[in-house]
Amino acid sequence: MDYLMRVLFVTHRFPGGAYRGDQMRALAQIKALSKQHDIHVLCYERPPADDPAWAQLRPFCASLTALARPRWRMLWQAGVALFGARPLQVAMFDSKRLNEAAERLITAHRIELMHVQLVRLAGVLDVPRSVPVVLDFVDALSRNMASRSEQEPWYRRWLFQLEARRLLAIERDALAKSDGAVISAAADAREIAQSGSLAIAANGVDIDTFLLAPTATRRDGLIFHGNWAYFPNQHGLRWLLDQVMPTIWATHPDLSLKLAGANSEAIPSWARRPGVQILGRVPCVATVLKQAQVAVAPLQTGSGQSLKILESMAAGTPTVTTSRAGSAVDAEPGRDFLVADSAQAFAQHILDLLANPVRSQELASAGCRRIGERYAWARSHDILATVWDRARRHAKG
Repeated sequence: MDYLMRVLFVTHRFPGGAYRGDQMRALAQIKALSKQHDIHVLCYERPPADDPAWAQLRPFCASLTALARPRWRMLWQAGVALFGARPLQVAMFDSKRLNEAAERLITAHRIELMHVQLVRLAGVLDVPRSVPVVLDFVDALSRNMASRSEQEPWYRRWLFQLEARRLLAIERDALAKSDGAVISAAADAREIAQSGSLAIAANGVDIDTFLLAPTATRRDGLIFHGNWAYFPNQHGLRWLLDQVMPTIWATHPDLSLKLAGANSEAIPSWARRPGVQILGRVPCVATVLKQAQVAVAPLQTGSGQSLKILESMAAGTPTVTTSRAGSAVDAEPGRDFLVADSAQAFAQHILDLLANPVRSQELASAGCRRIGERYAWARSHDILATVWDRARRHAKG
C-alpha cells in the first residue's frame, strides 16, 4: 500500500511488552497508525535480545532502533541537574546518542514528521531538523510532582516542589517548540497551556479483548491493579489498607483484596498481610478483572488519565475510585462508576455493592457501555492522526 506519511516515533521506553501506561499508549498508537503510515520507531531503552517484546513491536515498524541507556549516566545527569535549572526527569534522558540517532534516521528514511512521547525527551526537540514535530505529553508531569509533594515529609517536599516548577516551565517551552501536541486529560492540558493549544487524545482500551475475555461464573473479592513501582499506586494502596479495608473486613472477614500488575516485588512489606493476595503480572488483565466483585482505584496523587479505571469498567466490573482519578474519565459518577474521597464513603460504596448484586450489575453494565462509547482506542488514534496531518500541512505552508 502507499503510506500517507513517513513518521519517526520516539519514546523513552520500549513499547513492546507494555505494562506502563505510556508504553501501552505508544504500542496501541504504533499498531493502529502503522496501517496508514510508515512508522520508524526510535526507543531510548533496549531490552535483551531474547525478550518477546521485540516480536510484539517489530511487525508494526518500518524500522526499529533501540538504544541502551546506561543507568549510571542517568543518575549522574540527574545529580548534576540538581544544581542547574533543568528538571531531573528531563536531565536523566538527555542523550547525545539519541539526538544523533534521530538526525540520522530523519535523513536516511526521508522522515516527514517526528512524534515524541513525553516531555522527558524534551532534548530531542532541539535536534536540528527540517520536519515538523508532534509531542504527546501523555500527562502533565508537573502536576504529578506537585500532587506528590503534598504527600512527602517536609525534608523531601522541597525537592518535589522544585521539580514540579521546573517541569511546568519546560512543558510550556516544549509546547512552544512543537508543531502540534496531544495529552490524555483536560485537567492536565489546563495546567500546561491555554484552552485549545493542546488536543485531548484520551487513553483507551481494546474493546474486543475485554468483551471476549471469559467471565467468571462466580465473582470473588476486590481487585486493585497497576504498575506497583508507580508511587500513586503504592500511596493509594497504603490508604486503602490502613483506612478503608478495616471497615470492609469487619463485616466481610474472608473477602480478599487481589493486587495484580507488573513489578509486584515493589509492593512494600506492610502490604503483605492476611486478606491480601498478590497475583503479580497476569497474562490477561481483562480475565482477572472479570473475576472480581469490585475493582478499586484509590488514587490520591498522580496525573493524566488512569488506564486502570477504563479497563475495570470495560471488563464490566463495578468500579470505585477517587475524584482525583475519576475526574479524568468522561463518565457519570453514580451511574457509570462510584467516586469517594473519604475513607468512610469509599468503604460504604464497596459495602453497598457487595450487599446489592442488582445495583452492582446496573453500575457495571452502565460503565461498560460508557467505555465502549467513549474509549475505544480508535477515537484517540483518529485525533492523533488529525494532529499529525495538521502539523505536516502547516509546516509545508
